[in-house]
Amino acid sequence: MPPRRSTGSPPKTKMTINWRVPNGNSSNDEYEKLDEEVIKRASEGSMLDLILLATNVKFVPSTHRKDAFSLFLAFLRDTETMFDGCEPMQAVLAGILLKVLLGVGQSSLWVEYGKSMAQELAENWKTVTRWVCRFCDKFNSVTEPFPGAPISYADWYCSLASALFIAHAEPNRAREFWSVPDARKGLFRLWLLDGPDLPSHVVKMCASVVGIVILHQYCVNMDPASELVKVSGLDEDGVAHLCMTRMIKAAKRGNVDDIRDNAYVVFALVSTRSDALRFAMLRGPHGSLFKYRGSPTPTLFK
Repeated sequence: MPPRRSTGSPPKTKMTINWRVPNGNSSNDEYEKLDEEVIKRASEGSMLDLILLATNVKFVPSTHRKDAFSLFLAFLRDTETMFDGCEPMQAVLAGILLKVLLGVGQSSLWVEYGKSMAQELAENWKTVTRWVCRFCDKFNSVTEPFPGAPISYADWYCSLASALFIAHAEPNRAREFWSVPDARKGLFRLWLLDGPDLPSHVVKMCASVVGIVILHQYCVNMDPASELVKVSGLDEDGVAHLCMTRMIKAAKRGNVDDIRDNAYVVFALVSTRSDALRFAMLRGPHGSLFKYRGSPTPTLFK
């Protein structure tokens, strides 16, 4: 089964900033000078200064946070129209884009306490989620997540997950944000991934959010659990097998946090409106877990 692609299409807008690909490395001293000069150079198209801002969010002065956040979103908008048609530069841009997506995610406290920034995020949320799905579409392997780019699996995963987790920075907008199809698809695709190299706290957060999205039915005209099955490339028994296998592994490790987070997903799937998935989960040791003969790996990420 081929990967499911993002269904949204980028807006037909002109680039507002003439972004310049960096041709050098920044010095450590620059990290302490995230002032108006850095903002000014980034607003004039300096990707190097944009990277400085995105990778050092916590050091951005409060007076410049809104401008920095706006630049992150502008970069995601502006590069969207040129990325697919610029294949030779994709590997270079991919590394920068992942840093910017991480910067967006790490700006959650700014958004939580800044209503205008929350509104700006809402206006650009579909762009953010399209980028997450685009990177999932182009996923190559755990050793090379993006073809030709020197990006680690952990960095790739954390950047995409952080960008999605910002949906909860403004609790009143969580349902609005997760009602966007690409947001849920990106989340589900990340949850399907696994591996010892991934930061455990990010993986746990991903499981928790999956449970929230399914239990609270953050979806319009579709059961999100059924959507998870569709996105996975597995059938209901396959998803149940994956879920219960993770639960058993967590129990064997004796990690209470892992058990709790996996149990939350199990509870969400057992509570789903999908009869087929609910029955697959409830069959337990005499059903999906020990008799499943399908592929144990989601087809999207083989």
